[in-house]
Amino acid sequence: MAHPITIVGSGIAGLTIGRVLRRHGIPVQLYNRTKPGTRFGYSIALHQRSYESLLQFLNLDLSQFSAGVGVGGCFNAVESSKTFRVHRARLDELLAQDLDIHEKDVTGASITNDGVVLKFGDGSEVTARRVIVADGALSTVRNALLPHVKPTVHPFVVINGKCKFQDPDSSHLLPHFPSDTAMLEHRSHDVLLQTYINDLDIEKNECSISFTYSRPARKSDPLFTPHRSTSDARRIPQEFYDELRSLRPLPEPFNLIFSEENVKSSNLLSWLMRSVLIPKSDLLQLAKKEVWVLGDAAHATPILGSSGANDAILDAIQLGGRIAGDEEAEVLNFYGNVFESWKTTVEGSEKRLQELHSSGVSAAL
Repeated sequence: MAHPITIVGSGIAGLTIGRVLRRHGIPVQLYNRTKPGTRFGYSIALHQRSYESLLQFLNLDLSQFSAGVGVGGCFNAVESSKTFRVHRARLDELLAQDLDIHEKDVTGASITNDGVVLKFGDGSEVTARRVIVADGALSTVRNALLPHVKPTVHPFVVINGKCKFQDPDSSHLLPHFPSDTAMLEHRSHDVLLQTYINDLDIEKNECSISFTYSRPARKSDPLFTPHRSTSDARRIPQEFYDELRSLRPLPEPFNLIFSEENVKSSNLLSWLMRSVLIPKSDLLQLAKKEVWVLGDAAHATPILGSSGANDAILDAIQLGGRIAGDEEAEVLNFYGNVFESWKTTVEGSEKRLQELHSSGVSAAL
């Protein structure tokens, strides 16, 4: 029987590679602070290559997949579209089916002769011989094993909000959104406004909307706090509302979505635009010890304009297949083959972040 593999992180990368390995008969255990499907009430854009790759190993056809995880406004367009929006929590729930997932917060890690020792928030620990690190851009395991690899925080202000609209507002909003991407953008000088549909509840005549306000950071900017704590992400200065007010009037539906009344009643977060790339030499050294880093933990891109979910799916399917082959050379070749692509993607995403606030480039969240 194949040696079991421990996966840290049950985001898209961790869940996808867990399903791939399980399909190949390799037992997996996943550790994550929360249960999949409980955190992410937003939608993401999946590209054709990504969702077609998922369909193959999930043994689903496109209509089943879109009915299960697609955003309502995208149902009719998915057959002819190269990109469509899916609900992130429902996608996670689909990928998590039949996986052995433990709700435990990994707080530290170290490598010993017996394997990787994972430490948990409850004081317990486990030693795992083979480990996949897929716990995101702020990866606890990466920080413990490779403390010299630090994320870069890019100088941009990004405020994200989530809200819900019911009739008559929802009926007024929905016709403005394209049926495939379900996303709209508006620019005012260096400020970029984006909004997209998270989900539709036809019975309640209700739609869930996300929106972002973003711009380059300015000198002594009260809205840009790169060294803030995670808890401070919910502290939104009054200057943000003052800036919003200065943009008015806005075209519809931005006038309604970015109204001061709606924004103040929304769930707001200040996002930091981070990127990180683990050097190839570090990736290879860890792989030789059967520690494989994947997804945002290995090569994170800023959220705006990112294709992180799509990259995570494709990386997980490729790496999972190599690990299942049980040939060390093949796994090492994976990193050798993809590293330049990862580097190009990270560098390109940083450039794209600049372009989004200076030209007509479109983003896909």
